[in-house]
Amino acid sequence: MGEVRLEGHVDVPPERLPPVRAALAEHVRLTRAEPGCLAFSVREDPRRPGRFTVSERFASRAAFDVHQARAAASPWGKISDRVPRLIAASAFAAQEGRRSGPACARSAMARPTTTNPGI
Repeated sequence: MGEVRLEGHVDVPPERLPPVRAALAEHVRLTRAEPGCLAFSVREDPRRPGRFTVSERFASRAAFDVHQARAAASPWGKISDRVPRLIAASAFAAQEGRRSGPACARSAMARPTTTNPGI
């Protein structure tokens, strides 16, 4: 199995924005320091407050799974619990350059199988 890539957005309700904004920089820092994290970006859309565009790239499914577990068990996991996410995930075979996916899911849960709770 090759790289895992995720693209999408997170819509944070107005009443949850202050804690999400306060915790986001630390979550991004910790994620970027994880082994196997190749790229991780979360940016708030200046034209749509509360919408955060997400882009992630991990070296392998194993690295992505470690990220998911760390994020779910962290303060970020509690702060972002049940925030709606719309994420498309793709897996790329490293040697063949073949794509497996994308899978797309909408969820209001923080730890759904097909969306990224680490966001």
